Amino acid sequence: MSFRFIAVFSAASGDSQTWGEQLERLSPRIEKYPPNGWVLAVPSRYEAETLTHLSRLGDRTLRVGSGSTRTVAVLAAQANPGTVVPHGREQDFLGRLPPAVLARCLEVNPRTWEVLQDWGVETLAELAALPEHSLTARLGRAAPVLLALARGEDVLFLPEYRPEPRFTESRLLDWPIRELEPLLFVLGSLLTRLGHRLEERGKAVAALRLSLRLETGRSWESHVSLATPTGDSRTILSLVRLELQTHPPDAGVLGVEVEAEPASPRVIQPSLLEPRGPQPEKLMQTLARLGSVVGGGCIGVPQPADSHRPDALILRPPEVLLENARPSSEESRPDRGGEQRLTLRRIRPPRPIRLNGESIVSSAGPWRSSGDWWKEGEEDRRGFWGRDEWDVEFRNGVLGRIFWDSRTKGWFLEGVYD
Repeated sequence: MSFRFIAVFSAASGDSQTWGEQLERLSPRIEKYPPNGWVLAVPSRYEAETLTHLSRLGDRTLRVGSGSTRTVAVLAAQANPGTVVPHGREQDFLGRLPPAVLARCLEVNPRTWEVLQDWGVETLAELAALPEHSLTARLGRAAPVLLALARGEDVLFLPEYRPEPRFTESRLLDWPIRELEPLLFVLGSLLTRLGHRLEERGKAVAALRLSLRLETGRSWESHVSLATPTGDSRTILSLVRLELQTHPPDAGVLGVEVEAEPASPRVIQPSLLEPRGPQPEKLMQTLARLGSVVGGGCIGVPQPADSHRPDALILRPPEVLLENARPSSEESRPDRGGEQRLTLRRIRPPRPIRLNGESIVSSAGPWRSSGDWWKEGEEDRRGFWGRDEWDVEFRNGVLGRIFWDSRTKGWFLEGVYD
């Protein structure tokens, strides 16, 4: 049985997995051509039918070419999309192309194409006619590959395309389940099988999508995020229990489907010199219980916001800290000169004060900062802030930091130096 090769390239930014699934229906043998190409091997009698299916995909950015070798198909799709090169006519098609088109098949020194142009080589036919030994002496090890590509021969290895497996388990029920415990029993068996499949591939669950088919004909869906990837089905089941208790389905369940988002498991190396932190599984359960009470948006790890506003914080999603924070070498290095540095002890919230010229002995400043004045809308501009800061020495000997709030038109004590 003779085979033909069909090269497919897409300039549109799309999901490679989705494209692979569509092409997999057209050919059982698919090779990946990085970064956005595929090469299909189809029997000769199915070539026209496959090309017709590709034309019906409706993607105008799709570039397709067909030939008796991978090289011919790739060059046909890249240089002249839509070209079908019949068997025995490869040299007629390739001979008219400039040598620079081979840059799409092989990564070589760009100077090579300039050298060929200086020699007067303007087509692949002229390149293929050059003696291999002499060309190798001048261009190096890339010369034999260039000559083979110019003749349309397959000399490049393309990795076989293998779609990423979907970690999904489902079950249809004979009668509707309206109680939580029987539903959790079904989910437990599905999660156990799912965990075994992930463990065989060295993966863990990073997130879980739960879909329930209700007896009313509608679907109930939920997304359970995990603070750290885990393969413990009991921990995942406890998180699913909390999700079902917080947002229970409003009808009996006739079908269950769970889909896991795989990720590499995190390995935590405990320290011999520091106390062990909480186990990730217990921490995830605690966070899920808190989220069911106060809401998931109110739980997180505070971190400084990207703003010059003092004490501006945001909450990032809670994650298990894999390593205990240790001071860097610069932070732990003692001050060689023995210099004593002042530390600002901040007052929270800042204390309103009244100032007069006699209460301050000396001052340094001001340091001005403001923000959020550029936001659109009246509601957004309510967060505008602006302040002028000074470091001052009061008459009683206290060193402190004060600032003028341009929004409230008042003076405040930010903190004192120890």
